[in-house]
Amino acid sequence: MAWVDRARLDRQLRELALAHAAESLSDDEYLVGRADLLAQRASLDDARGTGVSSERAVEWLRVLGTTWRHADVPEAKAELLHEIFERITVAGPMITSARLTPSAYAHGRALALPEKVVARPTGVGRAITTHDMPIEGRDEWLAAARRQA
Repeated sequence: MAWVDRARLDRQLRELALAHAAESLSDDEYLVGRADLLAQRASLDDARGTGVSSERAVEWLRVLGTTWRHADVPEAKAELLHEIFERITVAGPMITSARLTPSAYAHGRALALPEKVVARPTGVGRAITTHDMPIEGRDEWLAAARRQA
């Protein structure tokens, strides 16, 4: 999740600088905002060493798939989904976004989860449908992964 947070802070720094350049912020407001964002970014950099190792993330993903296949009761699958998704936002019949849990972000699920999902709406019987499910922070993860490569 640190990649996502770092990308978010970098974006906020750019937006702050643009607002200052456009004279929507005073010098004092800009300097206070910039100092706060830089302090947040520094604390992220300090905590970077406490992240999840790539080996642990891969193992977590493998176990997750196995657990899903062997979960034979709806409650077990629901519990597993609660470990992955913090929030799924729906507008009418469409999924507008999905926020993962901090643990899921830390283990790389933002990159591993598909953004197209097959679902069976409750009460529809056997009918299934495909939905787009945009994962919040996924673009930042992909950009960070490209920079790391």
